[in-house]
Amino acid sequence: MESGRVWHAKDIGIPSRACKWMDKGFMAINTTTGAGKAFLRSIYELYASWGVDFGIYKLHIFFLSCM
Repeated sequence: MESGRVWHAKDIGIPSRACKWMDKGFMAINTTTGAGKAFLRSIYELYASWGVDFGIYKLHIFFLSCM
């Protein structure tokens, strides 16, 4: 949930663009929607809460590899 809105997987992923390295569970993230942006933001915040500092650029490149 972000800003009072609840997102679901169907709002975030692009089913027709499954990741080549794990096609049974991972798919491209639609970063043009509020849901996709909220998903990426939540991942960045989770990693930061663990003390992980990959830098936004490197982390974003990881997710783009599934696009």
